[in-house]
Amino acid sequence: MKNILIRYNPFSQKTALLIDGTSQSAEGGRFQEFVLKNPIDRWLIQGVRSYQRWDGFLPELMEMLNEDNLEIQFEGTRDDGIRFRHALQQQHRAAEDRGFDPELYALTVQEWDLSHIRNGLLAFSNQMEENLLTGTVHKRLMLFKEVLKQEPGVENLRHCRTMALEIIRDCCDFCAQQENPTPDILMKKHFWEAAGQNIHQIFQAL
Repeated sequence: MKNILIRYNPFSQKTALLIDGTSQSAEGGRFQEFVLKNPIDRWLIQGVRSYQRWDGFLPELMEMLNEDNLEIQFEGTRDDGIRFRHALQQQHRAAEDRGFDPELYALTVQEWDLSHIRNGLLAFSNQMEENLLTGTVHKRLMLFKEVLKQEPGVENLRHCRTMALEIIRDCCDFCAQQENPTPDILMKKHFWEAAGQNIHQIFQAL
């Protein structure tokens, strides 16, 4: 029996893959390279990729491991978990065609709570407000906070990320235009220069 753990981050569109607790790299082989270098829309389902046939995640996994007795755990959003389960069910015939028994694998799905991303953005938005240097972005920051109060779905949070990065960009531009910045402006400039990376880290913390 092999234990497979798949974590999919829909914001970075990156996959983490562990086999028997060992983290896999894209250099590990054809399967690892394809799964780790592509978004879920490409590696989950059947299709032709770079002129090579790809029968979908389940039969390709079984083929790579030469094993059908698998404990598979998927970690991701609710929607990705639903389509992962559905896709594997649709791939039973392809697994059988390769000589594997699809009844031997077991799948568990762990749904991520996206509210902690929203909470992280809300907390950081307060820091953004404290470091504002120009009133031209204040209304946009208030709108950003209002949007964050909505249900924390993937599309909503992607929109919030775009809004935050646009505010950060404009604040950085404002700082760069100051010919003789005061110590206060210099201090806040450092905040805005690091803000984009802070937003990135919030969306990586899944």
